[in-house]
Amino acid sequence: MTTVSDNSLKSHVAKMVDKCFLTVPTKRTDESGFLAAPLKKSLAKEYTKQSSDHTLYAIKELEGLRRNAVGRVLDRNEASLEIIYKYYDQLGSLEKQIPSVGYQIPFNWMSAFDKTGIFSSQHNITHNSLAFEKMCVLFNVAAMMSQVAGNQDLDIDDGLKLSMKYFQLASGTFQFIKDHVVSVIPQGPTPDFTQDTLDALVALMLAQAQEVCFMKAAKGIIFTLH
Repeated sequence: MTTVSDNSLKSHVAKMVDKCFLTVPTKRTDESGFLAAPLKKSLAKEYTKQSSDHTLYAIKELEGLRRNAVGRVLDRNEASLEIIYKYYDQLGSLEKQIPSVGYQIPFNWMSAFDKTGIFSSQHNITHNSLAFEKMCVLFNVAAMMSQVAGNQDLDIDDGLKLSMKYFQLASGTFQFIKDHVVSVIPQGPTPDFTQDTLDALVALMLAQAQEVCFMKAAKGIIFTLH
């Protein structure tokens, strides 16, 4: 019967846990400010000047949040997640304050995946809908979760825990997008919003969370062999 030395086993397990993860790129958009202009005349018809000015001021603040959250390349860390979350939450507040009918705000977003890659179809789309903007921002939340997960130090326990946590959260968020995106974009979605792509992303993120779980267990094996 063949026996394996402790050193050989530790070397074998170490190689198994030395992995690189696949992360999802964020979607890109036109970062120029355009929220206030199309709303100004419409708001003036329905609100007093004071109320209209207050709402426009809030919208201009929202434009600043948008530029900060989706108009630039963000670092792969939890602080970046908070920046995107903050804009997403403010969109929800704005959606409650103004009716969707009658307000034409063109949101243009590009696919997260490069047109030279394996996905090929329509690579940008414009919708006059806050719901569409929210869905695109939520995709970036999930994408950033995957990037934060993949950017952890897997040599330490806290890094393993955070990586597993954010891969699981990314999987759940992509699942939510898959379940609701058809009601927002019924036809002609960009490649990153197709059901097949979202199915793949849900499965990939979950598989990588499970792999991190294995890595954590495997490192425990190495520790016990010392």
